[in-house]
Amino acid sequence: GINKETLGRCKEAATVVDAVNFTRDLVNGNADDVTPQMLAKTAQGLAKEFKTVKTTVLDKKAIEKAKMGLLLAVNRGSSRDPAFIIVEYRGNPSSNEMIAIVGKGITYDTGGLNLKPTGSMETMKDDMSGGATVLGIIKAAAALKLKVNLIGAIASTENAIGPNSYKPGDVY
Repeated sequence: GINKETLGRCKEAATVVDAVNFTRDLVNGNADDVTPQMLAKTAQGLAKEFKTVKTTVLDKKAIEKAKMGLLLAVNRGSSRDPAFIIVEYRGNPSSNEMIAIVGKGITYDTGGLNLKPTGSMETMKDDMSGGATVLGIIKAAAALKLKVNLIGAIASTENAIGPNSYKPGDVY
């Protein structure tokens, strides 16, 4: 038979594989499905699934109030609102130590007015893979009940081309 230690390691491995697949599914999703709002809902779902996870989502009004000019500038050409997603995992509440992880959450990046060339545009839905990785790490840490505290930040928007797109070279 399988001893307890081997069974425990198998369960750990399965949990990590689940988090990797969760991340991969987000990255491989269609850009029209994996939007800033979908990433925000996914982060909120982690908070519902795990009591050690807390999610805060700043909508466009809160982002404006916080004066996040660059995120707003990148968002200007998009018909979808941006979201700034903060996900916290408290696996060691007795410690004040916090590890920060930051992931880029650009759900589709045309390059705005600096349009990407043919051949690279097709993979620009992957520009949110850093943000997806943040969510996958939080999911794995919470499922494994790791004794660490993590805080993840994801600035999420589309960088689309349109009459309001930001101008390359301008400072925001």
